Amino acid sequence: MTRNTNTRWINRLSIRQRLILLICTLLLSAIMTYGVSSYFTLRTAVLRFGKDRLATLTKEIGASLSQSAVILLKAGESVARQNTVIECLRSKGRVHREEAMTALDRLHRDSTFISIDLLDKDLKTVLHAKSSTGTIDIDPRKMKSLASVTPGAGRVGRFYEVKGSMYYPIINAIADGQNIIGYIVAWKILKTSPKAMAQFSRFVGTDAGFFVANQDGSFWTDFIKPIRPRPYSLSRLGKVQEYKNDEGDNAFAYVQPVDNTAWAIVIEFSEKNILSVLGNFVNLMLIIGVLLTAIGIAAAWITARNLTRPLNQLTAAARAISSGDYLTRIPVEVNRHDELGRLAEAFNIMEQYVTQTYEELEAMVEERTEALSEEIKLRKTSEDFLRESRQRYHLMIDEVKDYAIVMLDRQGKILVWNKGAERIKGYREEEILGKSFMLFYTEEDIKNKRPQKILEKAAKDGRAKDEGWRLRKDGSKFWADVVLTSIFDENKLVGFAKITRDITERKKLEDEVALRTLQMEKANKELEAFSYSVSHDLRTPLRAVSGYSIMLKEDYEDRLDPEGKRILGNIVANARMMGQLIDDLLAFSRLGKKELIHSTVKMQQLATAVVNELLQYEEKDYDIRIGELPPVDGDVGMIK
Repeated sequence: MTRNTNTRWINRLSIRQRLILLICTLLLSAIMTYGVSSYFTLRTAVLRFGKDRLATLTKEIGASLSQSAVILLKAGESVARQNTVIECLRSKGRVHREEAMTALDRLHRDSTFISIDLLDKDLKTVLHAKSSTGTIDIDPRKMKSLASVTPGAGRVGRFYEVKGSMYYPIINAIADGQNIIGYIVAWKILKTSPKAMAQFSRFVGTDAGFFVANQDGSFWTDFIKPIRPRPYSLSRLGKVQEYKNDEGDNAFAYVQPVDNTAWAIVIEFSEKNILSVLGNFVNLMLIIGVLLTAIGIAAAWITARNLTRPLNQLTAAARAISSGDYLTRIPVEVNRHDELGRLAEAFNIMEQYVTQTYEELEAMVEERTEALSEEIKLRKTSEDFLRESRQRYHLMIDEVKDYAIVMLDRQGKILVWNKGAERIKGYREEEILGKSFMLFYTEEDIKNKRPQKILEKAAKDGRAKDEGWRLRKDGSKFWADVVLTSIFDENKLVGFAKITRDITERKKLEDEVALRTLQMEKANKELEAFSYSVSHDLRTPLRAVSGYSIMLKEDYEDRLDPEGKRILGNIVANARMMGQLIDDLLAFSRLGKKELIHSTVKMQQLATAVVNELLQYEEKDYDIRIGELPPVDGDVGMIK
């Protein structure tokens, strides 16, 4: 019944509609096949990368915890070797008691140390450190970690829960030769805030879960509180384990034992979070699918129209002939040799040759024009789409191409690498992760320990800036502007954020500006020397003119007529003015050496002083009026 219904529904469709449906079905099938295939290929690659990253991250954190344990054990070992502690232990606390107590108190480094005890070989307490803030109600004889402690090799023991809090012991053996005569047991409390763990999880990414457990599985914690055992085995080391998490989703875990301790560190990744990056791919495929479907519908409509148009025309011609209109004909395409073409030609033979030729040419031109118009529209639509795509692509590249953002651990090893870093420095992410950032420095900078100094400054001050030459993967150099910022977790340095910008062009411009400044300073010095030389050369003839004019005026003024006296007076006045001009030229040439001193200048007083200085060389009376002038900010010498 259903099959017959579908058949009748399809039979009601026209040939044009069937062609459109067929082409769209084929197009959607191809898009879905390609999309599903690409999705599963990418999914496999992303999961493989996530598992590799999970293993690497777990090993690194395990190594970090092991290193911290070694530091704690070495501190306890140094106390265990002191003669005063050994003698105090042998005497059951009767001798060197204060010296031993002082040594134990030095092990109390921070508030996480709760209790520090000196035990004899029978595990009885000889001394309890004064710095202890409490006691841990756990029988030492039940501490299995004591069995693995040897002279010179301490151990961080298992986790224990006491009254809702989590504690672990740091055990060092005190030996007389190869014989253990006692122990130093320092109890620490495990305290980590939820905020700190959330920040660390965001820093690692993928909403990772972090857990630590006793290697025998007797105790589990997420660093904040005790938890029930996780659904995987602590004995499967070196392999990624798959399981179902509490939400029923697939998850992955990696177990790594922590050396020098009775612990195992575990990190979990959710498959959902690992695959979250594929969301953008799915959205992109949906957009591409919609666009290709739209283009396919348009192409199918054009194709179906070209195929079914002769049938419609033939139907119209048959109706016209049946109604007695024998002049109606079907335009036949020149290259059409199918059944429709032959049938149309049979109809067209009934008309005269000239009319037939004219109508065929007119129909062909009209049909070709219409096809070209559709082709132009389709091409314009495609060009607009490509142009917009290129603009979006270039905008996206321009926004990130100048900045390389890198995350480093405390030793300068690269943890995170963005696309801007790949463009500027040439390394792909898989090539550079885990390597030292010293790879970008020149041999001279490495020899001068410049990378270590930058890390030390950022760790000390919280932030460090640097400019200098850096190396790309291909060995070429670029001038980099670098900002290094420290990242802390509860006042503990965990790594660095490094932002690098390529400013090679700006460096070249600055060098050119510096060169031009030197050239300008040289030209100014030459101009100053020239002005000084010219002014001094002018003084010699000027002194002669001025001297002879004064002598002439003093000795012969009474013999000159009024016109001669006037001319002689002008000569003396202008010689005096020329001298003043030479002095002003020398003073102005020296202004370039003076540093500008900005102050508030009272312009009315300055203008009055300048006018008075100029009028002292004039014999005529001038009526000069100076109105109210506002004060200005500037160098009073340059303005004068």
